[in-house]
Amino acid sequence: MMSRLRIRIIQLTVTILPSRFIRFFPQTLRLKIKNFLLPKHIRFWTDSPDISFPNLPHLISPSFPASWRVEAANWRNRSEIPDVCVVVHVYYTDLLEKLLGEISKIDFEFDLLITNSSDSVFDADYVKSVIDCGQVKSILILNTINRGRDILPLIHCVNAGLLDPYHYIFKFHTKKSQWASNRNDVVGGQGGDAWFNSFTEGLIGEGTNSRFVLQMLREDPDLGLVTADGSLFGSGYWSTNLKRCEELAQRIEIEIKPELLFFAAGSMYACKGLLVQGLRSLCLSEIDFEDETGQIDGTTAHAIERLMGFLAHEANYKQATTQSLENEKKTLAKSERTKPKFVAYYLPQFHADAINDLHWGKNFTEWQNVTRSIPQFINHYQPLLPVDIGFYDLSSDHVTVQQEQLAKEYGIDAFMYYYYDFGGETALQVPIINRLKRTHGLPFSILWVNESWSRNWDGLNNNVIIDQKYPENWEKNLIESLAIFFEHSDYLRDSYGRPILSIYRPQSIPDVTKSLTRMREAARNSGIGELKILFTETANSFSEGISRDLNLISDGINAFPPHGIKWNVQERTTLKMNPAFSGEIFSYSSPDKFSPDKSTKKDYHPGVLTRFDNTPRRLSDASIVYGSNPYSFRAYLRRTLDDYAKTFHEDSLMFINAWNEWAEGAVLEPSNRFGYSYLLAIREVKNKYIA
Repeated sequence: MMSRLRIRIIQLTVTILPSRFIRFFPQTLRLKIKNFLLPKHIRFWTDSPDISFPNLPHLISPSFPASWRVEAANWRNRSEIPDVCVVVHVYYTDLLEKLLGEISKIDFEFDLLITNSSDSVFDADYVKSVIDCGQVKSILILNTINRGRDILPLIHCVNAGLLDPYHYIFKFHTKKSQWASNRNDVVGGQGGDAWFNSFTEGLIGEGTNSRFVLQMLREDPDLGLVTADGSLFGSGYWSTNLKRCEELAQRIEIEIKPELLFFAAGSMYACKGLLVQGLRSLCLSEIDFEDETGQIDGTTAHAIERLMGFLAHEANYKQATTQSLENEKKTLAKSERTKPKFVAYYLPQFHADAINDLHWGKNFTEWQNVTRSIPQFINHYQPLLPVDIGFYDLSSDHVTVQQEQLAKEYGIDAFMYYYYDFGGETALQVPIINRLKRTHGLPFSILWVNESWSRNWDGLNNNVIIDQKYPENWEKNLIESLAIFFEHSDYLRDSYGRPILSIYRPQSIPDVTKSLTRMREAARNSGIGELKILFTETANSFSEGISRDLNLISDGINAFPPHGIKWNVQERTTLKMNPAFSGEIFSYSSPDKFSPDKSTKKDYHPGVLTRFDNTPRRLSDASIVYGSNPYSFRAYLRRTLDDYAKTFHEDSLMFINAWNEWAEGAVLEPSNRFGYSYLLAIREVKNKYIA
């Protein structure tokens, strides 16, 4: 109890203490954390002098100035928002009018978001008087402290969700570069002023350049960032920023390979929204950034400038200059592609249930597991907690309506509900029963999870709470109980009108071939007609797939990663593990997620995994997939769509694990760490894939 109390004290301390107080006493605070506040069982990763307070992001939620909160909420909730935002940071006010004059040449609709750390005060009326064009839809000006150059204000905008609505972002700032003025290898040796001019000319020009850049970002699904000619730098430009960049990358489980450095120097560019929006995952706050003392190198801002290149690489984005885009345009081929429906697995666990009450205590839900979780290695972010929708109770259909609206907004076409019927005894039925009372909602379908419930949460036959049984006539009884769902107008069907039912563990069914025949007969006899029965790709271990014999008797296979993938074991020496950890850690970057054998089958419906980390359930005996973040997820989803493109048809489904498996870390819903980043990745990839 004391250990849990101590870590809660730390979280409250970080939340409550003003960051400007914290930075005056960094060494004292670090010692307090190491020697008093942290519980003994997680001190293992804080006893090194190399690990300082800013490198413990699990103690901090992404922050932004409290004074922005109301304006940020109003900005996000407007009814009409263009898909482009121009972000400007102002420090040198003598360059502001010039920069706004260049921005006025942009000839497509955009919102203008300005952060101001100068001593000058200006308002939207002044900005409108300088920007003499009708393309600006809305203007928001936010004042901030002079810290972290243009990078911390951008991070604050990301953390506040101000940039979430946008598909594309153009980023500028009033730049005067002492570093560039002292070099002859920047923009042909012309120095700092010419460098600033090169960005506005290259990215805007007389308006034609900005339109061309936006067109290429729209048309090329893998183009992530465009900057001015001569401003993409390579591995010769690390200077003193490598160590800090490695520390930041470790927060989102990315390995930095120094020789791969390729980044947009000067931090002015146009990009896909996700590239910037995903920065929330770094859990950055004001205390991560140094006081401004005129540094020209070696700060967190300089490290993030370089990290952006690695984030682009992690997401499988290309980076380009405006000149190189001319060549790209000639080779960019358009292709018509069949769109699969995006189906997210949905856990109906978060409400009181009689079986859980009996075995775990009155009103138990998995929120209790989620909130008890603790880190098992350095930068292990636990607990991962919900935001916006919050710690909901799924006995209220109002919550489900919110979830459906959010899912639809970001590109999810259907939920597949886990359905628990143990051979006549059912559990966790309230959300899907409530769903029957509505029409014209998000389509839904059912995954019959035919496995025993056990106290160690793995579905195998250890410490069984309730056993999965197959009594006489179970097939007929199951289908009759499901008929009310199959008949609903929102139930997911294929193009032949067949309701789609998936079976989680077909290999556990005695004589599955005969049972399927009886299930189909029961459906016909009850007036449902033909069913489309899928088998879920599950096994006793993640790396195993479903047997070929089972594949042949179903109407298709629905992927359920992490099952069915040959995951590589993650190397642990740099993670500084909890010595008591006895679980498994796999690498999200495993090369064998794609199977050429599966890609030739039109009845195989692929899937992707958001994250997997069941530490909330199993603590130091957890299974963890290391290396998942919004960028690697974006690359995984994009690659999976490409790999299976040739087999997609009008009834193809793309499964996503999961919408809300909070105790396994597999969530699309907004969280305290990632915000909406995983949903934003879905939105971007799906839109670009269909384009």
